[in-house]
Amino acid sequence: MTVRKIVAIMGGDGSLATTVKFLRSSKITNLALIKGKISFAMLPFGTGNDGAQVFGWGMTSEGELWLSNLEELMRDIITSQTESLTMWNVLVDGDVYDAHKNKVENRILLCYYFNIGLDALVGLGVERNRTSRRCCNYILYAIIGVWKLMFSKEAWIKQQVSKVVSLKVGNNGELHRKVVADIDKIQSCPFNMVGLNLKQAFGGLCKPGTWKQSKTKLMDPNKAMRRQGLAIVETSCDENESSLEQKIDDDKMELMCHEKLQDYVDFELSRYGQVRSPF
Repeated sequence: MTVRKIVAIMGGDGSLATTVKFLRSSKITNLALIKGKISFAMLPFGTGNDGAQVFGWGMTSEGELWLSNLEELMRDIITSQTESLTMWNVLVDGDVYDAHKNKVENRILLCYYFNIGLDALVGLGVERNRTSRRCCNYILYAIIGVWKLMFSKEAWIKQQVSKVVSLKVGNNGELHRKVVADIDKIQSCPFNMVGLNLKQAFGGLCKPGTWKQSKTKLMDPNKAMRRQGLAIVETSCDENESSLEQKIDDDKMELMCHEKLQDYVDFELSRYGQVRSPF
């Protein structure tokens, strides 16, 4: 008989990484994680709750039967279907500080998605002023977003990222580098980079079909390729698979961007590309 332990997490999108990191601190639970003997149920008690929505637990706990019926909750958790999720170890080359300017580890566990540029600045501002009310946090997000977009010069991605490079070890042990996105060569001046491991983000504003719909918004092909030694460098999707399907367990990250203000308002995204780890 196979014994499976399920950890129910009542929190937001950052709670899964925090919980896994805590469990990794014990040799016994870390071994159980490696062997796949521990799974997680993400209950929506945060602001965005993207993970909870993707895995079928809903946008919010309000109105859910299990909120007032523990037996119903236990039944739902036990009978739920298990899905695999790729997790990423991110190593930051430099000092890392949290929203309250406390120095933290430079090794970060990434579960769902990351932002570089405007959204990262907005998220930092929201975290510094976070309230216990979900609606107030959304209002904070909107106000800080407009302010940063209009007055912050740090928002533009070209000031923060020069290239996205995929790394691959060859059969002879040699490390091959491939530029997936050369920011200087793209057709516009985007102010955000989004790396998606989930099929949605931003509390559902970035919907599950966003990656597929962005297929018609590829980078300018005339600027997408340049010579670098003997290798051709591509800045749009360059995977061998023709489908370029978005999955949560394929060890690949979908890289997209907001190119202009209208894109940020209606969450239309353009593609940088799809990249495997490590990159």
